[in-house]
Amino acid sequence: MTTETRPANKLACASPIDQKAMETVLALIEPTRLKIVAMLARARRMCVGDIADQFSISRPAISHHLKVLKTGGLVQTEKEGQEVYYSICRNCIVDTLRAVADAIENCCQHRSDK
Repeated sequence: MTTETRPANKLACASPIDQKAMETVLALIEPTRLKIVAMLARARRMCVGDIADQFSISRPAISHHLKVLKTGGLVQTEKEGQEVYYSICRNCIVDTLRAVADAIENCCQHRSDK
């Protein structure tokens, strides 16, 4: 008697989510980072100090979250004098979420075709 197994790193869906999209989503699902993105969406741009004032965690912790968001392409920076301002990369966020939704939709369509 044989049992069919799938490799652990393979998805059953026909439209897998690419690595960049997965990293972006993983960066967004952390509650503090999601709150930062929402704040930046409302405020357009903010400096680290203004962002940190809205949280009960340290400024270095906020800086770490901003670094993760920047590495993921979710925020961009603009330096004015000594201050660094952060703003969201709206297109990156929208494109990533659209790609994830499309991949899920395609996966569900393929499953319902069976």
